[in-house]
Amino acid sequence: SFRLLTMNTSVIFNRLGAFRQVTPISFFHGHGKKGIDSDNEKWLKEQGSGGSVSYTRNEDNAHFGFVTFHNKQKLNAFTGAMMHDFAVAVRDAVEDESTRCIIVRGENGNFCSGGELNFVEKIANEHGSYIMNKVMMSSLKRLAGSDKVSIAVLEGSTMGGASEIASACNIRVAHKKAKVGFVQGTMGVCPGWGGGRFLVETLGTARAIEYLTTAAVMEAEELHKIGFITHIFDTEEHLDAYLTRFSKLESQNAAVAAKRMVANYSDKHRDDKEREAEERSIFMSVWGHEDHLKSIEAIRENLANAKKGKKK
Repeated sequence: SFRLLTMNTSVIFNRLGAFRQVTPISFFHGHGKKGIDSDNEKWLKEQGSGGSVSYTRNEDNAHFGFVTFHNKQKLNAFTGAMMHDFAVAVRDAVEDESTRCIIVRGENGNFCSGGELNFVEKIANEHGSYIMNKVMMSSLKRLAGSDKVSIAVLEGSTMGGASEIASACNIRVAHKKAKVGFVQGTMGVCPGWGGGRFLVETLGTARAIEYLTTAAVMEAEELHKIGFITHIFDTEEHLDAYLTRFSKLESQNAAVAAKRMVANYSDKHRDDKEREAEERSIFMSVWGHEDHLKSIEAIRENLANAKKGKKK
């Protein structure tokens, strides 16, 4: 299944009843890439230790990669070290050519309860707010802008800044008992993890203002009604069945094109001619592509086999 069961090394239990070790993956450490492990990220790491964020790949289904929050004693509240790790994990996930879907979730039945209090108190100044916003905004923009489909799995508590992370994902699903709190205002602040834009895009202007100014805490059913989440699950098997749907598309090019098409028409700052030209360009990039021709051949074979079966 898609549950990550341990803190240090991710273990995925598949439907055949066998445990499969899935070790952390990193494409960036030590490669000297510009901007990797930036000074801002390193500074955050120095301000708050504890917890971690990992990127792992499901070896039973390589289409899926996991960005997972590990700080279960504090409901996966983010420390500075976790913000550093999150930046690295998102880069790794986006650059992993073997995956099509990035699943973002927390361990031990909780997504994330926001910022860890000791860390928040330590950087409660102008410099700290600037660095945290800059690093987290960069990570969320990278996640949202990726060609891969990103899915936030919301369980337990998703509070404050965690709602911004969830909003940056393309799709959000939630356990039936999950709660999401737009509670930044209870701390005397506004969204600061770089997700203000995504909250507005996801909720709409009026709802974003309402929920943020009232520090609304909402349950799964209500979140589903307003479109913040697209699916509610009650068991791991139910979640598995939903996520597995995203591995059925054989062509990575088709998946990328579909996401680009949606993004093209979501951009309200471009005129119709620009968007129509972009749609045409996206379509032409996949039509007649190797994947397209293979699918045509596969359909022909299926039709031929069906005819043979009828003759028998």
